[in-house]
Amino acid sequence: MKSDRFLPWWAGQKVVEPSRGAKSLHHPIAGRLTLRTEALTFPGDPDQTLFTFLADPGSPSDEALTVLSAWAADHARATGSTTDAPKTPRATPYR
Repeated sequence: MKSDRFLPWWAGQKVVEPSRGAKSLHHPIAGRLTLRTEALTFPGDPDQTLFTFLADPGSPSDEALTVLSAWAADHARATGSTTDAPKTPRATPYR
């Protein structure tokens, strides 16, 4: 668009995106996970966003993440590694 009035107006618009929600994923080891999500932006750096993913306490997803955590700890002990993540396929959106 080549409007001299439109460009500054458009640049000043804040697009609002949902900051909370839920995601369902399928993890190759943990299985189906339903996680609450929240996007946190920082006033001093609005181009940076921190996304959190949390399972509801006591939910099947919470239990699956506990099992996955134990699996990762066992892998680290078995390989002597604390920095290398186990080589597993990535979680995919659940359909």
